[in-house]
Amino acid sequence: MVQLLPILGALFLGAGLLITGNGLLTTLLAVRMGIEDMPALSVGIVLSCFSVGFILGAQTCRWFVDRVGHIRSFAALAALAACSALLHPVFISEITWGALRVLTGYCTAGLYTIAESWINAKVPNEVRGRILSLYMVTSFLALSAGQLMLNLGGPETFVLFSVVAMLFAVCLVPVALTRMEAPVPDPSGRLGILALARISPLGVALCFSAGAVNAAFFNMGPLFAQQSGFDTGQVSTFMATAIFAGLVMQWPVGWFSDRFDRRRVVMWVLAGAAAASVAIVIVGDLPFLVLLSLVAVYGGLAFTLYGQGVTHANDFADTSQLVSVSAGLLFAYGVGAVIGPIAASAIMVLAGPFGLFVFTGAATAILALFVMYRMTRREPLPVEDQTPFSPMPTTTPVIAELDPRSEPEEGEPEPEIMEPEVLDWGRVQASRPPGLVC
Repeated sequence: MVQLLPILGALFLGAGLLITGNGLLTTLLAVRMGIEDMPALSVGIVLSCFSVGFILGAQTCRWFVDRVGHIRSFAALAALAACSALLHPVFISEITWGALRVLTGYCTAGLYTIAESWINAKVPNEVRGRILSLYMVTSFLALSAGQLMLNLGGPETFVLFSVVAMLFAVCLVPVALTRMEAPVPDPSGRLGILALARISPLGVALCFSAGAVNAAFFNMGPLFAQQSGFDTGQVSTFMATAIFAGLVMQWPVGWFSDRFDRRRVVMWVLAGAAAASVAIVIVGDLPFLVLLSLVAVYGGLAFTLYGQGVTHANDFADTSQLVSVSAGLLFAYGVGAVIGPIAASAIMVLAGPFGLFVFTGAATAILALFVMYRMTRREPLPVEDQTPFSPMPTTTPVIAELDPRSEPEEGEPEPEIMEPEVLDWGRVQASRPPGLVC
């Protein structure tokens, strides 16, 4: 582990800067569109375009790496993402911003895939779980930091868009300067949704719903806070609190789900998220600290749903299928992430800013009912046969190869821990295909 950290430090730093910039840009755009008096429905549609671009990029970014290699592809995609961020304040319109969100999502998918392929290539089997947990913590902390960076400038100015562009640009520095060889290609696919639904209908439903409610909160949460009368600092604190609570609750919820019927734990998690949403709607105009407490409960529970969905699906799948299962479930998450912000924004048009939590409350309550139904259709798996919970970031299926629950193929060589080598541009290898993600 001590030997690995200096080798992986550049990749973790690059990925962290990318996630920070992306988190800041999402919140900034929601706040800026509120300042520009764009309709809530337009906000939802524009911001959901990111997930469309991410799905497309995850399928096709291999083309870049096949042609020019990992580092050049990473540099090109980071440059495009930086340019996209700078173009937002130049062309202020829903159509232009929607197109730029597609471009940003496309670039982000490629950047995640390249960085995570490199991380996988350098991690031995015996420390995969610890590296995955470290990456998960890095992702959540970087996303929280992005929310707090909203206080660095006025959302109505160029400043914050320039900060995002700098983060996208500087994320390529540690990767471009690395002396590690590019990873060897390892083709992998994904299971189709129908095949996954036959294995675990509840796993698919959980991941789809997690995409819908979490993307709705990420994209429309800043607009909710802004329309509720909070200033920029309070908006950033509101978002960062929910995200950090989601990080903290991963392991306690996982601990319970490993020791009891996982479906029953998920049902109570959903009931708690629904209750927090309903409390926000019913009480209405809340003091800021009370609202922070309720949103921490909501975020702490709702952000565990994807990991629970993946774990539940793997309870019934072969361990050799873990990566392909994760790829298929990420696609389900991605479809939900496209639909969720649009649906939430439509309800916000009808019900005002609290329509966001009308949507999350209804979605989590309906899913809790579906969990109860599934409990009548399949006998509970013995606790000792359940797959151990492992928190999973919703980036690309490549990172699922770090999951300690997966079984390496027979004869698969163990990654070597060695001093970084100078990259030979004449033999740069192609990357792993990313599959479908959000």
